Amino acid sequence: MGSYENGGDGTVTYLPSSGTKITTTGSRAIRPADAGVSTTGTPAFGASFAD
Repeated sequence: MGSYENGGDGTVTYLPSSGTKITTTGSRAIRPADAGVSTTGTPAFGASFAD
């Protein structure tokens, strides 16, 4: 594992898809506080989203 970005808080980047391609139109970043996740400690929010 490499070094954590922004203190280990993490983020999720949403890239919409039409089913045939991914686009940045309508993309957004979801931060821990947006989802109600505490940033106390090292939450690494989003680290397991692709699993």
